[in-house]
Amino acid sequence: MATQVIWGTLAKVTGGLSGTAPEMFVGSTDQTEAVITTAGAVADLYSAEIIKVGDVLYVNYDQDGTPGQNVYTVTATSGGSLVTYPESVGGALLAANNLSDVNSVSTSRTNLGLGSASDVVFATLTLGNAGLHLLDTNASHDLIITPGSDLTADRVLTITTGDAARTLDISAASVTISTFGASLVDDTTKLLALTTLGVKRGTTAAYAGGGTSNAFTATGLVSTDIVVASILASTNAVSICKVVPTADTLTITFSADPGAATTVQWHAIATV
Repeated sequence: MATQVIWGTLAKVTGGLSGTAPEMFVGSTDQTEAVITTAGAVADLYSAEIIKVGDVLYVNYDQDGTPGQNVYTVTATSGGSLVTYPESVGGALLAANNLSDVNSVSTSRTNLGLGSASDVVFATLTLGNAGLHLLDTNASHDLIITPGSDLTADRVLTITTGDAARTLDISAASVTISTFGASLVDDTTKLLALTTLGVKRGTTAAYAGGGTSNAFTATGLVSTDIVVASILASTNAVSICKVVPTADTLTITFSADPGAATTVQWHAIATV
């Protein structure tokens, strides 16, 4: 037979009919908590129907001058046992169950999965539409980050900084990025940006001279483009008097015969 608890005192402190509502007892014993919680340690009281499943006992115990106290509840295990009260009801906000030491803020945060006071970590967190509030530089007001769209499904905003600190500065004005603006921002080189802006460029094939005008091949050019041209090389010192764009062709009139090995560079901007 299991060791029975030897009670110094045991008294009922609440009413309640036997076999119905839970009752509360207070008691004291010179035995250790290990004995109190041994399976079947209160089988004698249980079998005598002095206590029943669900009753609660608040116990002071003392073994060789080492006092302690705890709250227990009765189970039918081994004919009548005591288990720590919160364990039987799924846990409670007590030091033994959740915080280990509710007098220590840092330990409590850690045990609740919140990290340290300066480093609170959440696996997931959903905030109301009032938004995320961040204190400003002197902690006098909040910067509120809030969604501005009615979403039809969960959406993800990803901010990629690379392995470096970055600053997004929009202090001068609000910024709305259009589809066209986004395509320009995505361009990785100046040439790609020029293409997005509709700027065409090219260097013509050499003109052998023999006249004051020549139709140079200018792929991509159209008649409505605004063209700026310059002479890259020529045998004779001349200037450009006129440029006329047509489809894939740029006709240039010079001030005189430019001579052999004449090449021209041009830029064109679309008018629409």
